[in-house]
Amino acid sequence: MRHRSLPPTDPEQHDYAQAETKEVLFTSVRELLQKANVHPSQVDIIVTNCSLHSPTPSMSSLVINHFGMRPDIRSFSLAGMGCSASVIALDAAQMALKSMPNSVALVLSTEIIGNQVYYGNERPFLVANCIFRMGGAAALLSNRPGDKPRAKYRLDHIVRTHMGANDVSLGCMRKAYDASGIPGMYLGKDILESVKAGLKATTFDYKLGHEPVKFLPNFEIMFGHICAHTGGRTILAALEKNLGLSSRHMQPAYDTLMRFGNTSSASTWYVLAHIETNRGVCKGDTVWQLAVGGGIKCNSAVWTAMRSFTDPHAAWLDG
Repeated sequence: MRHRSLPPTDPEQHDYAQAETKEVLFTSVRELLQKANVHPSQVDIIVTNCSLHSPTPSMSSLVINHFGMRPDIRSFSLAGMGCSASVIALDAAQMALKSMPNSVALVLSTEIIGNQVYYGNERPFLVANCIFRMGGAAALLSNRPGDKPRAKYRLDHIVRTHMGANDVSLGCMRKAYDASGIPGMYLGKDILESVKAGLKATTFDYKLGHEPVKFLPNFEIMFGHICAHTGGRTILAALEKNLGLSSRHMQPAYDTLMRFGNTSSASTWYVLAHIETNRGVCKGDTVWQLAVGGGIKCNSAVWTAMRSFTDPHAAWLDG
């Protein structure tokens, strides 16, 4: 059996990626804990996710070390899970909280691109250079009864759809080598059709007489706010069209894409920050966090606002 030798890892690129990782994660965690008045020793669970960069020690270990967290903390580090991994991280945190009463979970979603730049000339690989950007967000989840009065949202539902059994869906977005042996992120033309196939999981079959009928819910009535993953204008347009969404519901996602690019799994949190800063959230409002990622995976979470608020986020303070 013959094996192709792989190009050596560029130490300088690795250093860039590690510097990005520490800047994004440490800053996000520090600001969040200060805002929530939570000491690092009070965090019982930590879940990190990043698609393109998977260091050793893990990202969760880096955070635990930097903030001196407890040795009995439960840590999870998700890698290679695609742009919809923020919801996967929430699901992991939720499951951990169900087995640990009176606990606090820290969820970190990020994308690190310092060692992921493609240096070749093939278009399917160059797209990633154009749209992906560094980004990160942190969130705290709690099942401590005393935290309920100050909670912003209640996590109601998580739905995960995985199209990985389909070869086209599995291969349309992947890390690979071009014809010249240069590594990069391959984004194929089949992505859009695979995304559409994944979105079909949001429709329901029922029988009218003897004939099956496809039913698309009116998502604009169901949800007051929609935080769609900013995978690119084509992806946002597909979400808007296939889910019957209005420009009003989609505008925060388009604004986020224009301002920050595709920050991968962190992007839905950037969209939520846009909504909280510029529109505000009323008690009882429902928020749909919807993301599509490699695999293809279509994941979504539904939140309900526990109070009314307008939170200014630094990323959107100048519009």
